[in-house]
Parts: sequence; structure tokens; C-alpha cells
Amino acid sequence: MDVGAFEYLLECCSIKILRRMGEEERMEEMNDQVILEQAPLNSVDRCDRCGAQAYVRATLISGADLLFCSHHAKAYAESLKAQARHIHDESDKLNESSDS
Repeated sequence: MDVGAFEYLLECCSIKILRRMGEEERMEEMNDQVILEQAPLNSVDRCDRCGAQAYVRATLISGADLLFCSHHAKAYAESLKAQARHIHDESDKLNESSDS
């Protein structure tokens, strides 16, 4: 996997956030972020890299969320650990559906 592509995603998310948010809006967004982190992922959530169903939500230090399928979450795991404030991993759902 190309680490440059991951860094590009991070940069794009950071630029979008800085452009559209003032300091007060950023604080409101952080409060909303707590709710998002607790919300389970579903079939509407898609991987930012390939469009497959997302099973991992990485909340970056900047406050942006990146969604990844299990495959891309594993591929970017080291970079995510360094850049993320919180990683919500539901990839265990893949094993549940295959056990049925």
C-alpha cells in the first residue's frame, strides 16, 4: 500500500476542516464527535480508500474521521496509530457473519 496516498487523505481532511470551521464551530464539532465515535458503523459507511463497507473509524487528532474497510485499516495501521486520537474497530463483525 502507498503510504503517500494515506498522507494525502490526511492532508485533504485537515485542509477541509480548517477552511470551513472557526474556533467555536470546531468546539461544537468536537462535541458532536463524541457522539459519532460511539455510533456503530453500518452498511452505509464506506471506506475512504476503496468504497467497500467500512468496519474501522479513525478519529484523527485534527477531529476528522477516516473510514476504512478491514483490509485498508490493516494496511494503514501503523500510520493510523500515530495520527489518530481514537480508533473504533468493528472488524470482528466479519467473523460473526462468516460463523453463521
